[in-house]
Amino acid sequence: MTRRRDSWNLLIHSASLSSLPWVVLGDFNDLLWLEDKRGGVYHPQSLMQGFRDTVARCLLNDIPLLGFQFTWKCGKRSDHWVQERLDIGLLLLIFGLSCFLPVQRFRFENSWLLHSDIADVIDDSWQSSVHEDILHRIQLCGNCLWGWSKTKTVDFKGELDRLHQSLAM
Repeated sequence: MTRRRDSWNLLIHSASLSSLPWVVLGDFNDLLWLEDKRGGVYHPQSLMQGFRDTVARCLLNDIPLLGFQFTWKCGKRSDHWVQERLDIGLLLLIFGLSCFLPVQRFRFENSWLLHSDIADVIDDSWQSSVHEDILHRIQLCGNCLWGWSKTKTVDFKGELDRLHQSLAM
């Protein structure tokens, strides 16, 4: 498990080095989905989820395979026939300089709704990716919101202190 985590951390570190489009191809010796394996011992959900979380954190998209689904097989002439998709292509595309790679997982903040220009950020990102699939559009919108949020600062402690003082009067 340690070597697997080391690989995931290396991928996350590599993603943080540049905001340019990039592609990662190869034998990850890991599965993204249960459907990526047929036969053999059950692959733990926690491992697949860990790999999916890493891919999501790097904002990578799985490049679908055309043709045969599996890239590895073992035990062809036995009762232990196993097929797996271990060779995976992952792709990152950035569609604007204002949308950059978040360092941490995206989370929508309700306080953003207090800003009138949030609707423009969402509309602009949504319109710029009108020909993309829905998952890509959501990911791009999240990136744009994350970048936009860095231009907004809210002094929550100062606001709380001010409200406490007004209540004390």
